[in-house]
Amino acid sequence: MKSLLFWGLIAAGFWAYSTGRLDSWIAQFELSDKSISEIQCEELAKVARGQTLQNVFGTSFRVLKVSSVSKVSSTNTQLTCRAKVLLDTGDQRNMTIKVKEVDGQRFYEFRSG
Repeated sequence: MKSLLFWGLIAAGFWAYSTGRLDSWIAQFELSDKSISEIQCEELAKVARGQTLQNVFGTSFRVLKVSSVSKVSSTNTQLTCRAKVLLDTGDQRNMTIKVKEVDGQRFYEFRSG
């Protein structure tokens, strides 16, 4: 029974990694050592991949691909970037990607439009 559980966890982990479900989490972990001023927009785009956006009607969309990334503004505590994203619905949208640090904690914001 323990062996079955072990192999089930291995299979679930492999599936999550191979389908990109862990990409955002891994990217956030890689950025955790850097100060906001050291982060590049291309690195922040990796955090956006795999994120789920929700519109005002409650419909959710998953970000499949991020391209054309550029910096909008940057301070020691906040970085704002713009990018084009491909959603799981097939739509392409512009997205604002923001990371900010408040009282030693990091917050990520993803906004379509």
